[in-house]
This record gives sequence, C-alpha cells and structure tokens, in this order.
Amino acid sequence: MRIENQMCHPDHEDLVAIFIELQEHSWDHPIIVEGIRDTESLNGLGIRSEILHINQGVPLIEFCARISRSHSKVILLTDWDPKGNYLCKILKRDLKACDVQFDIRIRDRITTILRNDVKDVQGILPFLDHQHPGTLETIRNELADLRRTMIMTTEERNIDTNHDRENETHDELYPNTVDPIVPGTQEVGI
Repeated sequence: MRIENQMCHPDHEDLVAIFIELQEHSWDHPIIVEGIRDTESLNGLGIRSEILHINQGVPLIEFCARISRSHSKVILLTDWDPKGNYLCKILKRDLKACDVQFDIRIRDRITTILRNDVKDVQGILPFLDHQHPGTLETIRNELADLRRTMIMTTEERNIDTNHDRENETHDELYPNTVDPIVPGTQEVGI
C-alpha cells in the first residue's frame, strides 16, 4: 500500500476568520509589514487600517522609536521566509526596547495556514485571486461589513461620550439646579 503525500490546502473558513481577526485587532493598533507591496496586498484584501512598512531607509531601532511616540502596541506581519523571520526577531527585540507591545499571533496563524502556498504578505492577494476567488470575495465582503459595524460602534461611543460631557458641563455650570417636575407626575418626598 502506497501512501501519497497530500498537500494541505487552506480552508475557506480559516482564511476568512484570520483576516477578520486581523481587521479587528488592527482597528486600534497598526500593522507592521516589510514593504509597500505588502501594504497594497492587505489593502487589496480589504484591510483598512494603519499599515506601516519598515523599508523606510532608517535603522529598525529608530523605526521602533518613532512608533513608540504614538503607539503602545503593534501587530507584526513580516514575511515568513528566512529574511522575514529574521526581521520579526529584530523587530521584537527593538520594540521591546522601546516599550512597545507587539502581537505576532496573527502572523503565526497566517504562516501556518498559507505556508505551503505563499511565502510572503505580498503574495496573499494574488494567491487568493487566482486559487480561491470565492474566498477573496467573501473576505472583502466580511471586512466591509465589519468596518461598517466598527464605525457605527465608534460613532455610538462618541455620541455617548459627548452626551456624558454635556451632562457634566451642565452640572458644573448649574450645580444647585433641580430637574423640573414633569406635568402629570408627582414628586415623591423622602
């Protein structure tokens, strides 16, 4: 009996879930990639978050120091080839030195899911476009729905915050006022 080497192809649900997770986590934290083509690939998938690429002509420690001025946490998404693994290791060291937390869980999951088919971030979009067009369409639709939900939630939070501020301001300006009794109701004495 001969055992054939079966290639493991990425599962539709796993791919959709990982990019939804990436969008959710990157809503508050930027994604760090190696270059502009990686950014274009993520944008092509429908990721709409702050994406920073390290190929900016500055040493990595300086890049990390700049990040630390405006961010306390980032998502690392370097390639999973030898160069990308090395960059991830250096970035983790330098971000830690700059007191910036980093998340590599999504990188690890993408690497596990796509390792046999894609070697880098910029290759994700063409791979899905040619090999899994239905999955790509689902990812784009799910991310668009997620963004709408996140934007509405953020707007609702802002409205609640503004309402709370208005109430605080009213109370500061008029500390001894009592709400009027609405006609048809009675004031209950204590």
